[in-house]
Amino acid sequence: MNSDPIRPAIPGDYTAPDLVAEDWSNPNLIKGSSFGHLLNTAYRLKNYDLLIRLTDSTSRNQFQEKEIIDHYRSFGLGFQMRLLSTTTVANGYTMNYEVQVNATKQILTLPVVVERDTCRVLLKEFKEHIGLLRT
Repeated sequence: MNSDPIRPAIPGDYTAPDLVAEDWSNPNLIKGSSFGHLLNTAYRLKNYDLLIRLTDSTSRNQFQEKEIIDHYRSFGLGFQMRLLSTTTVANGYTMNYEVQVNATKQILTLPVVVERDTCRVLLKEFKEHIGLLRT
């Protein structure tokens, strides 16, 4: 049995009490980036499992996983983006990004809610905002 808490027997199996779980409740700072950048990267890498986990519970209850994946595929994410502002609203946050779509700078609004200490995208509202982008 491995008794060294710093070197786990199974890679990624850290049980040391001084290791802190990551905080995913602040949309401005998750893994050194913002929530929108995290979504964009997951889309580029086709990490649909992560995209599903970062989708709000209402949408996950309303749609099947395949439907959620189809929504993300239809969005056409993967563009350059820069966080402009984050506003606290009643049910979470509204994040505004400057995005570049077909060499045109535009503003994309990302509605975010915090559920169980994790930021999640409000899929229905996000779909409406994506639809406003000129392609």
